[in-house]
Amino acid sequence: MMLRGIVSEWMITLNRRQSMIAMGRTYLLFLLPIISLSAQTEYEYQYEDLYLPRDASGNIVYTDAVAVPGVSGDEIFTNARHWLYNNFKFFRERIQYEDPESGVIGGGGIMMVRNRFLWYLFETPVLFSLRIETKDEEFRYFISDLVIVHADPRFIDQPIEQAFSQENLYKTSGKPRKRLFYFYWMFDEMIVGLEHRIKFELPPPPLGLGEDW
Repeated sequence: MMLRGIVSEWMITLNRRQSMIAMGRTYLLFLLPIISLSAQTEYEYQYEDLYLPRDASGNIVYTDAVAVPGVSGDEIFTNARHWLYNNFKFFRERIQYEDPESGVIGGGGIMMVRNRFLWYLFETPVLFSLRIETKDEEFRYFISDLVIVHADPRFIDQPIEQAFSQENLYKTSGKPRKRLFYFYWMFDEMIVGLEHRIKFELPPPPLGLGEDW
């Protein structure tokens, strides 16, 4: 699906301009005390350690089923709709599609992932789609269509499957591209956080308790 069609144009333009301006200031960092990269936190560089779940077509999809005992599918669907609307505020169309009859609802989102170039830290936008399938006492979510939006408009936006491919994460010599691995671990933290929010914020409160429980 074309995620760019659901993203506010001013949001993408703003991110690109801010990133390009900030990149131009990188040279100022050489006037500051430089901390060796070797002193920074080390991350695992084995491809097998990366959590990149794939569907039958080879696309990276993060999914899980969440039990909501005693809550009807209609109530879960309504809560999911409110959650999507309240959390995807940068979009003209926060909810792309919804079908109360089948209990399916979905929308597009954007996460800002910490990144680095040499000693400069910045944020890189990653677009994604979120599909939620609801039924009585349970819902399942699907986070997919992840695309990295490059700050430099000269570069084509990159699907996460390509960015985190084994060929892209390692040099021809077999050595890891540490900057890309760093980006992966920052991305992984954001995905874990998003999944946590979906699991604990989206379901209605337990039966008999109000919204402020």
